[in-house]
Amino acid sequence: MKEKGLKIDILRKSKESTFTARDALKHKLSHQHLEYYLRKGVIQRIAHGVYLFADKQSVDFEFLIKEKLAAFPNAIVGLRTALRLYDLIEELPECIDLLVPSENTPKKKMEDVTLHRVKSCLLRKGITDMNGIPVTTLERTIIDLLRKKESLSFVLQVINEAKKKGLIIETTKLKKLAVGFRIKNSLELLFEVWMR
Repeated sequence: MKEKGLKIDILRKSKESTFTARDALKHKLSHQHLEYYLRKGVIQRIAHGVYLFADKQSVDFEFLIKEKLAAFPNAIVGLRTALRLYDLIEELPECIDLLVPSENTPKKKMEDVTLHRVKSCLLRKGITDMNGIPVTTLERTIIDLLRKKESLSFVLQVINEAKKKGLIIETTKLKKLAVGFRIKNSLELLFEVWMR
């Protein structure tokens, strides 16, 4: 048992709060070691192959997303996961929302990842880079929320939170994306409620 303790301590010193099963293997911690530490409550599994030291307070959300993107390299972060990255919602989403091309949807499944199929010609519209993470712009995120039939009250809540944080939502970009994604009527309804 002492040897396990030394290995986990070395890993703890080399990582912030989260680490992957690959990181553990590099430090000679086997799957059995990880299971032992899970049972003892020293670590927690926060996603498939991603762990958190139990005494750490916060999850490195960007690290977690990058791990998922490594499994789905052509994917783009969107919807509620994008909202969390923009700090527009407080809770961590239960699943990481990834947009993938509908013509070439990955066969791989992960319990904590939701794949959303988008036509390839539309997939890269309204995309930006956030610390090395491809993520939908705020305008595209709003359009995707409308496409996924999120309630108008939730979308308005997002818009109001963005305003409070000083984030700019460009209506011309919203209108252009709405035409491309064929949800012009939904956007007009949103504008109607928004302007009241």
